[in-house]
Amino acid sequence: MVVPVAFLAYSAFQAYRYRANGSGGASVDELAALHQRTIEALAMAIEAKDMTAQSHLLRLQLYCNEVGKMMKLPREQMEALRAAAILHDIGKLAVPEHILSKPGKLTREEFDKVKIHPSVGADILERVRFPYPVADIVRTHHEKWNGGGGIRRG
Repeated sequence: MVVPVAFLAYSAFQAYRYRANGSGGASVDELAALHQRTIEALAMAIEAKDMTAQSHLLRLQLYCNEVGKMMKLPREQMEALRAAAILHDIGKLAVPEHILSKPGKLTREEFDKVKIHPSVGADILERVRFPYPVADIVRTHHEKWNGGGGIRRG
């Protein structure tokens, strides 16, 4: 399932770059909208596997957008933040569904499998070659200010 998703993202981005360089007829705004819809389609693939992610994803998008505005981030960094907010859990495609949907506490082994999702997600997104650091944000989305990593369930 990961390969078709990564290919879709890569293909959409290559079409975006082709048209943005003036070789196609679409405007930059139309291409940005296409890019955003592609990212949202990838997020829907994640949500299909992890149904608990829906409200989390919406809250995270709003939170990231507002924090980015408060920080007065430049447009490129805001785009990276928006894309990463939507795609931050794409690595969960590599986590077995029975673990993602398990009610209650995970075993240590199950939790170890969930903990790989940031690096798997970043590896997937590096192939897309976004013009901004989406993969880096995804890789570190569970890091703490003190440098300690880890994720928590919930």
